[in-house]
Amino acid sequence: MYFLNNQNLLEIDDSYHQVFKNPFHVNLALHEIPRMKDAGDLTDLDVKVCKLVHKFTFLDKQRIERLLGVEIKDRLESLVNMRVLNKFVLSNGYEDYPKVHDLDVPDIIKMKNKEVLEKDCYILYCLDMAGKVLLEKYTNLDLESWYTSENLIRANAVLKKLILSDFYINIMENTKQYTCEEFNLGRTFYVNKKPLTNDADLTMRLNNHKVNYILLTLRDEDFPQYLRSISERYEILLTTKSWKKYFFEIEESPVLLIICENTDLALRVGQFISQCTNIERFRLGVFENIRDIKLSDLGAFYKIEDDKLKKIKAGSFE
Repeated sequence: MYFLNNQNLLEIDDSYHQVFKNPFHVNLALHEIPRMKDAGDLTDLDVKVCKLVHKFTFLDKQRIERLLGVEIKDRLESLVNMRVLNKFVLSNGYEDYPKVHDLDVPDIIKMKNKEVLEKDCYILYCLDMAGKVLLEKYTNLDLESWYTSENLIRANAVLKKLILSDFYINIMENTKQYTCEEFNLGRTFYVNKKPLTNDADLTMRLNNHKVNYILLTLRDEDFPQYLRSISERYEILLTTKSWKKYFFEIEESPVLLIICENTDLALRVGQFISQCTNIERFRLGVFENIRDIKLSDLGAFYKIEDDKLKKIKAGSFE
């Protein structure tokens, strides 16, 4: 079965896998990309779309339009046909990519009322090889080490990346006083010469006041084993001067912001951090609130008080 448009994204789990529209290969006329851009077949808006998709790895059409602030109609399909982008659906079976038109569905399937068309499925877009060439030629991004294999990840990780895009969209649409100066995804820190790759980090600024956050997204399956495996390195990073190498313009250590799948997990994670580490500057959030509540509102974030979750307001997102 395919993951459908009307399903809650929180239903995505590792029983699903990616089914791509186009196979990834380099046997393309990539040298034609500059000519197509000069001729107007590829536009500046197309470059912006590619930058956003590359930044977040995966985006659906609605998120792309919200980030751009414009409607793009059927342009994404044109970019897929030119191999600038690729697209995929999620399936927990062994189906091929879904058919686009009803005419493409065999009669025997129609008779059993089991046809599922592409329009019924939740579709995500990612960068393809022609998009890499476009970004290398017309932006200052360094994609030398980027390969299409970066698009191949577990379904759980797909959901986490979508949550991070929702967090960024929430900031862009609702934060008025503070400015998001940086929003980095998947940055690697080194703690005692061991790598520690976060989900994201960002800097919020109001005049000369800066607040830095390191973001960690967790699902139920990540607790306690995964959190336990990384908590010691986060503790060293945040309770010593190790963070200064990466956030050298501020006087206070970054806030560890842990975005959890639900409030039950947030409580358990918060209790673990407060009882088992020396990290003091941490806050908690949940997936749905990050998406649906203004980040400056009471209840967008929590802290642990008396071993319970307490709703708080985060002034740096006003």
